[in-house]
Amino acid sequence: MLSQKMGAVIPRLYQPVDIASLVFFRIAFGLIMFCEVCRYLYLDWIGELYIRPDFHFKYPGFNWVSMLPGEWLYLHFYLLGILSLMIAIGLFYRLATILFFLGFTYLFLIESAFYLNHLYLVCLVSFLIIWIPLHRNCSLDVLLWPKIKSYFLPSCYLWILRFQIGIVYFYGGIAKIEIDWLMGKPMNVWLNDRAYLPLVGPFFKEPLVSIFYSWSGMIFDIFLPFTLLFKKFRLTAFFCAVLFHMHNQFFFTIGIFPMLAIAMTSLFFEPSFPRELFHKIKSGKLEKVERNNFTEKSILQFPKNQLIKWFIGIYILWQLLMPLRHWIYPGWVNWNEAGHRFSWRMMLREKTARITYFVTHPDTGETRHAYPSDYLIYAQVRTLQYKPDMMVQFGKYLRQLVKIKSGFDPIVRVAVEVSLNGRAFKPYTNPNLDIGKFTSENELEKLILPFNKL
Repeated sequence: MLSQKMGAVIPRLYQPVDIASLVFFRIAFGLIMFCEVCRYLYLDWIGELYIRPDFHFKYPGFNWVSMLPGEWLYLHFYLLGILSLMIAIGLFYRLATILFFLGFTYLFLIESAFYLNHLYLVCLVSFLIIWIPLHRNCSLDVLLWPKIKSYFLPSCYLWILRFQIGIVYFYGGIAKIEIDWLMGKPMNVWLNDRAYLPLVGPFFKEPLVSIFYSWSGMIFDIFLPFTLLFKKFRLTAFFCAVLFHMHNQFFFTIGIFPMLAIAMTSLFFEPSFPRELFHKIKSGKLEKVERNNFTEKSILQFPKNQLIKWFIGIYILWQLLMPLRHWIYPGWVNWNEAGHRFSWRMMLREKTARITYFVTHPDTGETRHAYPSDYLIYAQVRTLQYKPDMMVQFGKYLRQLVKIKSGFDPIVRVAVEVSLNGRAFKPYTNPNLDIGKFTSENELEKLILPFNKL
């Protein structure tokens, strides 16, 4: 019985749907990314965040990713801006999407201190659209090669993008089902920091407001993907999503995520909605575009290659399991950060830290303090203070500096105290370990003190 139901679902994924909403998303994505690139150039974040630091933190397994020279990095950003516009207008689309994915992912990988969930999402989406022919309508490619024009695409292309943003919402909500969030602890810290705002500021000091924010945000994230699936609730759910994201953008300043999330959420509407909206604006009446208005030749068929099907299945499985991996690590993820990245765990903890490194001569025992702010920019220090893998990377960096400048192999230790979600400062690391000589990720477990034993 189950196999019959699955057999009925899979063919439906190959049924043609109007390409209009996918084209709308292509244009929106390209323009959003163009604006983001312009923002980096205008504020000169390239020089401040990438060129100025002498040291860059790496993701595990990506130590080989190195920085481009300064002038080349600026050129890299200019090329990303051009590629973003090429995606928006559909010019040499395949080449543009491949190069944009590689270029943006490279920027993502050269500095782990700047990790943000929405930057990770851009990497995933830019990878997915390589395989989705979003240039087959309303694009310059169609003008250059008219034969590629199509009014429909297989529905699986639409559903993979719906699935991706649905995962972000759902896992973002599930992660909030924990005691600190339900008690409004992290939200209380953030709202109190905004108590200076006129009119709304005094309300932010009320504990019940923090709890309301926390619970409503959790419920919104968990149920939004499912309410969007039902036509009866879709418009209301989308309106709530727009209000939610615009509110977050105003009060919490979280970059391009609100606009990107709204653009992806719009994919839950009927696939023909941009075309119908265009005709409504043009003619003053709603004109529904039916499939039989076009020839079967205008429908791009989904590839039957089994490798592609396996690839889609593996990608979906990865997206489902990756956010859950923190359950296999010991300890509390909000404390030890194990499994926190790449898991859509958004706004779950607010940490303030005090950190000091100790560099000791192995023979004389002479010890000197080293402060990260003397070597790193603020954005790096801000993240380093509570990321164990970054603490070890910086410890190894200090070790190499001392070996080069002073000629001996030092003992490098780190003492950190952390305040989690407004609690009192508590010891975070074991200050007796020589982290400069750590050789594997498994040793991080020895560095971080368990939260429940403090």
